[in-house]
Amino acid sequence: MDQNPTIGRRTLLTAGGAVALAALAGCTARGLPFGVADYAEEERHSFPASEVATLAVDSAVGNVVVGTAATDRVEVTVVERAEERATLRDIVADVELVDGSLTVRTRTPARRLTSVDETPRVDVWVTFPAPGPVVESLTTRAGEVTLRDARGDATLHAGVGAVLAERVDGFLTLSSGLGRVEATDVTGIDRAVTDVGEVTVEVRDLRTDAEVGTEWGEATVAVHEDLDVDVLAEANGAVDCDLPLTSRTGGGRLVAGRLNRGGHRLRVYSELGEVSVRRLAA
Repeated sequence: MDQNPTIGRRTLLTAGGAVALAALAGCTARGLPFGVADYAEEERHSFPASEVATLAVDSAVGNVVVGTAATDRVEVTVVERAEERATLRDIVADVELVDGSLTVRTRTPARRLTSVDETPRVDVWVTFPAPGPVVESLTTRAGEVTLRDARGDATLHAGVGAVLAERVDGFLTLSSGLGRVEATDVTGIDRAVTDVGEVTVEVRDLRTDAEVGTEWGEATVAVHEDLDVDVLAEANGAVDCDLPLTSRTGGGRLVAGRLNRGGHRLRVYSELGEVSVRRLAA
């Protein structure tokens, strides 16, 4: 159950209120598609930052946005949307803080998913002061997952939708079934893949063998120039690699070699598309 929340408030939103919430969260109205839902309710929870050690969000349908903000508490905002007001009663949003672990879980009436703007839906925002709790996982069946200015060896997944990570102190596992995957200025990558969409990531460090790729789309990877790593880049289309690899082999659709002293293997691939592997300057 909630420990020391200041308030858990539920409010019926108007379209104007939804747009205002988007602005406060640092999002655009595009990230808050109020137009597809006639009814929305907002629920807020607030916890002392010292009481929250870890964070996990598991959303059925909706965007998940997590990151640092100008606040001294951990703030959770949940916005439920539906085309019919009665449907709001069927949406479940649980926010629990137990023994330092903050968990947000949402459930919506079952239906076939066709886009990231599906309704009924639940959009979740979590903000906290730096450095914030350790983020463990953020997932949604349909919607965008965004993690910025945070920490944690986190798993981010969207069934349908984009997965975005920026300025994260941790090794990340990123995946989407249908959507782009992007990671910029993160400690390291364990895995970054999508079935359909583009993958664009920076690889600054590895703690194990890693893969970055897409079944259908382009894969673009910037590898830190001082990283000791073995590289394997392969594509059904062209492979372009400007890393100063030693023991370099292949060409055209496959390039393999060693960067600096070598180490863990980084596999970059595209089953239907092109691969670009670039040097990331120190």
